[in-house]
Amino acid sequence: MMATGYGSGAVFGYAGTDKVCLGPDQVCADNHRVAAIVAETGLDTLVGDGILGLGPDTLTDMPKLFIDSLKE
Repeated sequence: MMATGYGSGAVFGYAGTDKVCLGPDQVCADNHRVAAIVAETGLDTLVGDGILGLGPDTLTDMPKLFIDSLKE
């Protein structure tokens, strides 16, 4: 089980890795860290179904964001 902060909230779940691709040209990040969220707190007003990790690293305590995975 893992927990991580996001803005003023937090998410709890299980961490793993996957190949994540975006766009019609398939820009991909291999072995990107992902989380299967089982609970969250403080994110009630967030509209969406996930957090991809394109924002500044100051918003989270995750070790590697999606944009960082693309650089590798």
